[in-house]
Amino acid sequence: MINFYATFPDLPSKEGLIVKVSGHSTTCIPDGKYFFLEHYCTNLQCDCKSCVLEACQLFDNGTLSTEIMSTIDLVWTRSSYVTELREDGEQSKHADNFLKIFNNSIKTNDRLATIKQHYRLARKKTAAEKESSVGRNGLCPCGSGNKYKRCCLNKQTLPKKHANLETQENVICQQ
Repeated sequence: MINFYATFPDLPSKEGLIVKVSGHSTTCIPDGKYFFLEHYCTNLQCDCKSCVLEACQLFDNGTLSTEIMSTIDLVWTRSSYVTELREDGEQSKHADNFLKIFNNSIKTNDRLATIKQHYRLARKKTAAEKESSVGRNGLCPCGSGNKYKRCCLNKQTLPKKHANLETQENVICQQ
């Protein structure tokens, strides 16, 4: 898994999900600001279309608490999505409430579209790193099973398997 905001440190202030909870909240979550960290799969052979989110308290000085309040799995397809508490993730007694807050964010703020964009960026960065680290005689990162020199070395674009990611980022950058 790749920590999206560690890989793209300039994006949290622009695109990260920050939730402010105050004393009038019905969630019983302690007052404060909470940030949802996003993690994505780095296995290019996998097409899991999923994100693991960790809710952590965000302090006024901009640092995050090391205590994870909730770990959420988000899995999507073209037409639907599923969220649930991650079975092997850290959970506090407020985990169910963080899941409700996140689900509400998906419905009201179109958060899913942002997460899909982040997924494509993470996949593209992973593909570029793998491509730049492969030698001429190594296996091509496109997954064809051929040597890199006989497959994608001399191509101007990303390997075939990842060509659609390049187009998607151009759409992201135009917004």
